[in-house]
Amino acid sequence: MAENHFIKFLSAYGPSSNSNNMYDEFVVEASNIANIDPLAIPENYSEDIFKKLLSNEAFSIILTGTAGDGKTYTARQVLNLMNQNFNKSETWSNNQSVFDFSLADRKITFIKDMSEMSVSQKQEHIPKIIDSFTQKNPNNLYVICVNDGQLLKIWRDHIDFLKKQNDSPYNLINQTQQLLNDIQDLLKDDAKSHPRYSFELINMSRRSHSETLDHIIDTISDHNAWSK
Repeated sequence: MAENHFIKFLSAYGPSSNSNNMYDEFVVEASNIANIDPLAIPENYSEDIFKKLLSNEAFSIILTGTAGDGKTYTARQVLNLMNQNFNKSETWSNNQSVFDFSLADRKITFIKDMSEMSVSQKQEHIPKIIDSFTQKNPNNLYVICVNDGQLLKIWRDHIDFLKKQNDSPYNLINQTQQLLNDIQDLLKDDAKSHPRYSFELINMSRRSHSETLDHIIDTISDHNAWSK
């Protein structure tokens, strides 16, 4: 009997929770190797994020939660909308932890996993992220994917880094500490935004999964690869 690549592709999703196909970048690669369409589950966030990034009062976005919640998948859907609406074909490859999408009046930087950035990347981007978060209608926007625990750790580590630099302005340390405190409060209160900042935090672990389960069943059972 000929091997069905779709069955092999599906088997990579489970039963182990550390399966690579928990992660969007591996799903994209696995579906390309098998030459089949990936499982596309509605995530209900990308269109709203797309509008916020392009609004007159633009917001950066932090997508947080736990592993496998769909953070990177959602970020890729936002990029797809960017390509469709601006007649572009920008490709965010799996080996790019940071990806820039430039428009005439703003740049949108996608970060696949903030915790996986190198030390030099963090030192380059964190000051820019703080600057973007603390401006009204910034021209440099971010879509950041990061687990909630790592999100807090990264800011703590950056504060420690600033304190070790003899030339770090005291107000910059205080500003970063305030940002950390406010992000902690947002996570604790299940809140999305703070009037002090130009970003929205979306905790993808807080959504209901009842509709998602129905979409998963329909997507698997109706997939066109069964014809093979």
